[in-house]
Amino acid sequence: MKKLFSLYILSIFTITVFAQNADLDSKKKELATAEAQLAAAKAKVDSIKADIIALTPPVYWKKGGFSALNFNTLGLTNWAAGGVSSNSVTAMGNLFANYKKGNIEWVNNLDLAYGLIQNRGETFRKNEDKIDFLTKYGRKATKKLN
Repeated sequence: MKKLFSLYILSIFTITVFAQNADLDSKKKELATAEAQLAAAKAKVDSIKADIIALTPPVYWKKGGFSALNFNTLGLTNWAAGGVSSNSVTAMGNLFANYKKGNIEWVNNLDLAYGLIQNRGETFRKNEDKIDFLTKYGRKATKKLN
């Protein structure tokens, strides 16, 4: 009886080990299939990215700027040092257009500002007026020298 019971336990253990090996083999095959699909998807994504880069025209000009409008007021009461109350407004802006292609670089910058101030008891008068245009052309001579 003990031999029969031992044989029964041994056969169940053997069947379990073979079943686990079959599950392991199927999981390995499933992993290999998934990895192949992933590699194919990555190749397709890389191909689409290359097509997009080929179809996108090169950008040589960078353009932009900003503008601002500032309002200021100063109120003085019972001030013995001699100041007066005032109001002011200032408009300013900056525009740029820069070109870069190969060894050539061209930088353009325009700064503008205009401001008015009104002291107590007076009319508005100009307190800032700026037009600053900078243009610079360069050609690369070496890696560190233009």
